[in-house]
Amino acid sequence: MRLSSVLCMTVLAAVCLFGNGCNEEMSSDQVRMARLVGNENLELKRQIKNKDNEINNLNQQLEQAKQESQQAIAKAQKQIKEKDDRVADFTKQAEQNMRVIAQMQEASVQMQKHFDTALTENKQRLENYEKAASAAPTPCPEVEKQYASLYEE
Repeated sequence: MRLSSVLCMTVLAAVCLFGNGCNEEMSSDQVRMARLVGNENLELKRQIKNKDNEINNLNQQLEQAKQESQQAIAKAQKQIKEKDDRVADFTKQAEQNMRVIAQMQEASVQMQKHFDTALTENKQRLENYEKAASAAPTPCPEVEKQYASLYEE
């Protein structure tokens, strides 16, 4: 608005100075020229007003876009944090699972050692038993009586 006022004053001053001065009598060419300048000034004022409105609309759109952008960024940051938390939980669970697997493997090794020891001991007992069984039979009077009674009948 200020620009249009300055422009209007400049044009009027130029017309007065370059015309025949600022006298009361103006020729028809000068009147026509003054009207053209006035009309042009009005048109320029209208265009400036339209541009001001357009600038205001664009500023509003820009502000709305900034707000939407900030909301989208906040939402994305929240989603990233949630995913990071889930990854941390999965990592923690995986580490715990690895500890349990290691404990189970150690228990398996200990069980295998225990099993091998028990197997070796049982083999030794079996060998001892077989050696004892292959040796001369030990007389057992009660058993001999039962067998003898079977043959007597």
